[in-house]
Amino acid sequence: MRVCTAVDLLAPVRCTNESRAPHGAAMQPGALATCSPAPSSEDGCQQWTSVELPAALLDLTGLIDRLRIELAAVTGRKLVDAVELQLLRYLPGGHYVRHLDTGTTVRALQRSVSLLLFLTDDNWDSSTDGGELRIFRGAGHGPDTSEDETLVDITPAAGTLVIFDSSTVPHAVLTTQRERVVLVGWFCQ
Repeated sequence: MRVCTAVDLLAPVRCTNESRAPHGAAMQPGALATCSPAPSSEDGCQQWTSVELPAALLDLTGLIDRLRIELAAVTGRKLVDAVELQLLRYLPGGHYVRHLDTGTTVRALQRSVSLLLFLTDDNWDSSTDGGELRIFRGAGHGPDTSEDETLVDITPAAGTLVIFDSSTVPHAVLTTQRERVVLVGWFCQ
């Protein structure tokens, strides 16, 4: 599976209603994960906190389910009738290190297809705002760097959808200079 992008898939959604969950509270369904930057931590975040999901984003679930059905038909993958979703907000200085979305945890369901839908401001400029999604293409399919790789940076423009194979496409989030909001998800099999 290649990395696929669709620009201007949706009009940008503004995230409001930020009543914070108590520190250390588990992520609840319909919650927004907020990253406080910490460059020395494994994933680039000092702590994750949870806030209530804006109601407007709940309407996306039908569209995402139709996408799952189409992807299963086109790829021949047996994607289960569910999706794992997270709404992430990176604060200035936030980033995420190179990784694969399959992780190292053994799960009953394995992540098969990753999706990202950028919900940034309309006037995002990667040259000053940063926050690009970096795809590592080439010989290496693991979390480690390969000399034969090509780097592909995708600007987190509002409404851009990115889809890729969860187990073979290493990627990272470059440091953002302003708040960056993205809906991420995984179709599992």
